[in-house]
Amino acid sequence: MREVVARLDHHPTRTAVTAERALLERLEGGCQVPIAAHAAIMNGSMTLSALIAGVDGRRLVRDSLEGPMHDAHRLGVRLANGSRARGDEILKEIYGRADEDRQNLPGGRRTGGPKLLTFAGRNA
Repeated sequence: MREVVARLDHHPTRTAVTAERALLERLEGGCQVPIAAHAAIMNGSMTLSALIAGVDGRRLVRDSLEGPMHDAHRLGVRLANGSRARGDEILKEIYGRADEDRQNLPGGRRTGGPKLLTFAGRNA
């Protein structure tokens, strides 16, 4: 079964998603917060872009960086750290609202956060 699934793997896509997920994980982004990541690969190089938006959509922080695609995870973390520094006020507002929303859920459980697909107990 693993061999069948391995044929479906597209290395450039997996690499791009690795960078995007690293950024979102570092910023604690998910479906409930206005944070975006997009990676594009060309000729072995990756351009990773990030966007952090205020809850009202009026304030935006955009940032990007470029590096070798084999450093996908590290690029995601580096860009997240830089974006966090520039968008700290927006992130505090986002997570302040997220905490309020969480308190209104039964049991105070969290609604967002990046989800990882797994196969046979391992991250896909």
